[in-house]
Amino acid sequence: MTGCKEKLPPNEEGTPMQDVEYGTHPRQKMDISLPSTADDRHKAPVILCIHGGSWSGGDKTDFEYLKTTVNKVNCAYVSINYRLLPDNANFLDMQEDIHTAVAFLKAHSDRYHLKIDKLAIIGSSAGAHLALLYAYAVQSSIKVACVASQSGPADFREMNVSSNLALVNRLCNTQVTSAQLASPDFSFPDAWLSASPVEHVSSASPPTLLAHGVKDELVPYSNAVNLNDKLEKFGVTHQLITFPNSGHELSKDADASKEYQQALADYLMLYLF
Repeated sequence: MTGCKEKLPPNEEGTPMQDVEYGTHPRQKMDISLPSTADDRHKAPVILCIHGGSWSGGDKTDFEYLKTTVNKVNCAYVSINYRLLPDNANFLDMQEDIHTAVAFLKAHSDRYHLKIDKLAIIGSSAGAHLALLYAYAVQSSIKVACVASQSGPADFREMNVSSNLALVNRLCNTQVTSAQLASPDFSFPDAWLSASPVEHVSSASPPTLLAHGVKDELVPYSNAVNLNDKLEKFGVTHQLITFPNSGHELSKDADASKEYQQALADYLMLYLF
């Protein structure tokens, strides 16, 4: 693993440290932005952002709209790139990248003035899937205080797999055919279940905030409902904010968007500090 090559910049609010290397692969880089309050005595809690892009694209800059807001509540904004399907990575490799990034932050917490006893994770779409899976299934070196999912796949049994079969096969290293998928005797592969966050929920799972569109044709709304029900069953603190008129982009419900933004702020303040 290679460390950060550049010097720490002046501690000005929103001053970014871009392309900090947390591993040796070209995709293993992160952006860090510190609040103006962060110093040796006042370390900043971490909000880790994981971008979407169908596990095949996207970039850590996709979450930059959150940077200023995160810094203003005296938190450190960290957004990561990770290995993707075109890099021959599967969901386990992507989880390992998150784990490696978290370990890097812990090892360099003094350098970056980070309060690293716990962190919050926010993901969108494929990034939300990875965030939920990491929060529920991985023994992290740092406690996940809460997790937020925006249109995240949570249950591969409820995914629109028929139109994304090649993608799911690559993600899970399976070779399911269309004929098998259409068969009334089809049995979901163990890898599909292992990749489903809903299968890893327990009473120890962290508080979870879900935002999902009823008209989402890429990741059906039933994914969020199934996960919400499972969290309820295990007594995990959770909230599902429904976007009744929106698809995958959550772009057509102003009231739901405001509700989600307020709920996200509440979760961060309640569980991260």
